[in-house]
Amino acid sequence: MRVRDFFGRKMYNLQQVTVPILGSYTSENIFKMLVKVTDALNDPWNAKLIGMSSEEESTMKDRHRHSDLVTRMVATDINPTIRVWCASHHVNLVVSLAAKCVTEES
Repeated sequence: MRVRDFFGRKMYNLQQVTVPILGSYTSENIFKMLVKVTDALNDPWNAKLIGMSSEEESTMKDRHRHSDLVTRMVATDINPTIRVWCASHHVNLVVSLAAKCVTEES
């Protein structure tokens, strides 16, 4: 997770905040944990959220499109939020699937 925040007049990039997820890796559990972490880091974070990115992996999605992780995060935001589909993660998922198919065929 990358968080960009402003303190005073300076922008800080906080890279790779590692958060343990207790229980199953569902979008609901991940959402609850992200809200706890972002509340602790910067309250009110939902007034400052400007964008969300996801690779659309199954743990980021739910059975119902309206309840995936990014949709939940964007829905809690006070301001308009941009959804960004991470191309590099999409490519990684496609290449991983292709490599798995090749190794299964061999």
